[in-house]
Amino acid sequence: MLRLSMVAVLIVLAGCAVTGQVAMIAPNGEVFRGTATSALAWDNTAMLVWDKFTVRDDFVVRGGAIECRGEFDPMPGTSTALVNLGCSDGRSGTGRLFRDNAASGSGTIQMNDGSETRLIYGDAAWGI
Repeated sequence: MLRLSMVAVLIVLAGCAVTGQVAMIAPNGEVFRGTATSALAWDNTAMLVWDKFTVRDDFVVRGGAIECRGEFDPMPGTSTALVNLGCSDGRSGTGRLFRDNAASGSGTIQMNDGSETRLIYGDAAWGI
């Protein structure tokens, strides 16, 4: 019975997702706009161990004919998150975001072409 209750809770939690604004500013000043979705992710190899839940944010931004997709994973116990990004023009990058609060922050991404781009998400992205 306990196992069935835990499965029911997992099914409910699996549907939890929040969507917010995200903006990316390219080195040339071009602004890419889009959305980020925060979702509760569960490591399905954990066999119902509660500490295997994490929050993962996926995002998509568009600017002109280019689309970039990525994800950032908040680092537990810190105000930073690691970010990975890939764009339709072949560029990709990794970086670090610094959270202003639980739902907002910004940081830089070092791209594989040597350039650096800025990513802003949540409340901080409004008005950009």
